[in-house]
Amino acid sequence: VDSSEIRDHARRDAEILHDVLTHGSIMKEKIPLLIFCNKSDLIASSSPDAVKTYLERELQLIRSSAVNAVETAGGTKQKQREFLGFEEEVFRFEHIPNRLTFASGSVVKGNIDPVQKFVAETTA
Repeated sequence: VDSSEIRDHARRDAEILHDVLTHGSIMKEKIPLLIFCNKSDLIASSSPDAVKTYLERELQLIRSSAVNAVETAGGTKQKQREFLGFEEEVFRFEHIPNRLTFASGSVVKGNIDPVQKFVAETTA
């Protein structure tokens, strides 16, 4: 994610992430995921913790909207995708079965050590 523009693009980023996280094989296989907060070298960038908070908030809204849309579409709940997190609880990344890592760096500055470390750890 672009950590310098997360405030403006959290919804878009969360929608993409929601599609990834609710994909059956991603959850079933518990595939580890990295959220790389790019552009950490910029003054306006948000920390990985702030990015996490923005995304959790948006994912909660998306999740609520998706449940309501399915319920109103036919009057019955139909399982379209995997449910994200725990029902009846506010969404937190800790609720998903996947190992999720947040890291920051700058592709332009060549600071991608966290990406290389993640790949090395998850493919070993």
